[in-house]
Amino acid sequence: MQDAPRRRDSSDPCTRDAIRDGQYARLGSTAQSLRLHYAACGTERAPLLLMLHGFPEGWFAWRALMPVFAARFHVVAPDLPGYGRSDKPADVDGCRMSELVANLQAFVDVLGHERCTLVGHDWGGAIAWAFAIAHPERVERLVILNAPHPVPFADALARDPGQQAASAYMNWLRRPGSEIVLARDDFARLDAMLESMGPAKWLDAGQRAEYRAAWRTPGALPAAVNYYRASPLHPPGDGDASALPALDASRFVVRVPTLVVWGERDGALLPSLLDGLERVVPDLRIVRLPEATHWLVHEAPQRVGAEIGAFVEALADALVVRFGDWERLGSDAHALRTEVFVDEQRVPVAIERDGRDGEALHCVAYRAGRAIATGRLLPEAKIGRMAVRADSRGQGVGARVLDALLARARARGDAVVELGAQCSATGFYRRRGFETIGKPYQEAGIEHVRMRRVLG
Repeated sequence: MQDAPRRRDSSDPCTRDAIRDGQYARLGSTAQSLRLHYAACGTERAPLLLMLHGFPEGWFAWRALMPVFAARFHVVAPDLPGYGRSDKPADVDGCRMSELVANLQAFVDVLGHERCTLVGHDWGGAIAWAFAIAHPERVERLVILNAPHPVPFADALARDPGQQAASAYMNWLRRPGSEIVLARDDFARLDAMLESMGPAKWLDAGQRAEYRAAWRTPGALPAAVNYYRASPLHPPGDGDASALPALDASRFVVRVPTLVVWGERDGALLPSLLDGLERVVPDLRIVRLPEATHWLVHEAPQRVGAEIGAFVEALADALVVRFGDWERLGSDAHALRTEVFVDEQRVPVAIERDGRDGEALHCVAYRAGRAIATGRLLPEAKIGRMAVRADSRGQGVGARVLDALLARARARGDAVVELGAQCSATGFYRRRGFETIGKPYQEAGIEHVRMRRVLG
């Protein structure tokens, strides 16, 4: 069971750039669940822009950048698992990359989006790399800010004395009790970390207070250092690199368009980590900021925002596929189905509204905020109520909605799906792996036939 976030109307251009803090999404079952806190701005009908922070920060690291994209995107910034007001994983295993990637996938699902653009810094960037590698079909664009791809990072940790020395702090954080030391003297070591690469002019009194509030949250610092304890990538403590995993680069190729923005004065993650990156990221653009450090989001927010904006601009009018229950998407789905089925095809309202909308997972596709296609998935693995506006047919929109519904059916464990298709549309479904079962039948004066597809 996944709890949807509270529904908020953010379509008003006067309010959509305001950051809406204090929202929560529950991932997983009620017995084993993780609740993520997040902030958001923009309209949910727009493409999802998901911003992932690093250590030792929180969602608020993106406060200056989020409103920049609110007019064109649904901008969401969570506290990573363990951080701030998000739930704390029970142990180190809950901070392993496989778990973090699974949590991110569930979070995108709960937000109701089929795809997202990922922006990640530091640990958020590491998760973004891993998610894009594992689920390229869920990522439109990838933006990385001072976070190394795992292949060159593993190589540097094994062979590059400079990067080994720069990353020595990782081994210190992995030690038992490091979180206790970090909290001493009113978090003096964490302050020093933020200021270690030069004067942190961006870190004013208000921001310091926000950082401390996040660090004081019970369990937050132990969870944050558990990310380091859970990772197999760290410098060899005794000069022996044999413990580092041997990564097969062919299994870590990023198959989505990627922008990397790198502050070259980063003392922890050296610019040499960019060397040869194109071997594992074929569609790559690198922007180097010579005067910026690891904290480039705070030091150069206008430049970073401009680079991200130029990279994602083409997605502003992209097709957006969203999922949700009838309460979330019903008004859009109902209006569209009424237009297509009742007004255009003369299907009686009593047939079109069969009373099962409350049971279904609904899917609505939007372009420029306008609903143009819909469909639903019933509990018994039946797809129905597929409708596309007349002015959007022949553009692949129906195929996108159908593929999205099939993906959701497959993800929840359905072995087969069935649907009732108008006989005039059977070619469309056959091209997508459906076969006819049974004889044609009449519904609302239109000839239909049952069709089925086995899910691999």
